[in-house]
Amino acid sequence: HSGYTATKHQDENDEEEAVASPAREAPLAEDFLSLRAGARLSAAGAASTVSVAVHALTRKAYAIKAVAKAALDGRGVESLAAEVAILRSARGSRHVVSLLATYQDPNFGYLLFDLAAAGDLMDAMLGAGVLNPDRSRLACAGVALALEHVHCSSIVHRDVKPENVLVGLDGSAKLADFGLAAFLQRGDRLSTICGTAPFLAPEMLRGSYDHAV
Repeated sequence: HSGYTATKHQDENDEEEAVASPAREAPLAEDFLSLRAGARLSAAGAASTVSVAVHALTRKAYAIKAVAKAALDGRGVESLAAEVAILRSARGSRHVVSLLATYQDPNFGYLLFDLAAAGDLMDAMLGAGVLNPDRSRLACAGVALALEHVHCSSIVHRDVKPENVLVGLDGSAKLADFGLAAFLQRGDRLSTICGTAPFLAPEMLRGSYDHAV
């Protein structure tokens, strides 16, 4: 298998990493081996699944969201395009999941992400029973910094919940799953009610809302 080139945007410490070799600008599905379930990047629905895959050349593990083209209608295509645009605009923070590349084959579209090896915050909470204060503060700080970053990029996430917060081995948190996110300029408002019922922001139920959600 040949490699491809894709480079992460710089984070707050200007760290930068090449994903693979310069053989090709866009990856292909056959560049990845050992697909298996794991690494919840986005809630897997009827049209998509999220798996862990190892790059055939570099042997590095990534998370890949595969979206079945056959399950997408016109609105679904628009939603996926919007999600990709938002993920690209949200780059630049170590507390927001990194979209490294997008590619496709005849049956699927693929989104390639960094892998969060420790799973999501819900997994951590269920595993620990109760998070200790240090881990709780670290997770809350990461989410707060992520929201500050996306709000400065004119983005509202609209589905913040433990399952959408990925956790690194060092306990750091990354906000993920931008499937319900939207662009929102300062001073504008939205009225669509969306998200996960137990975690809905009260502002969303008042008829219209801004970045407070």
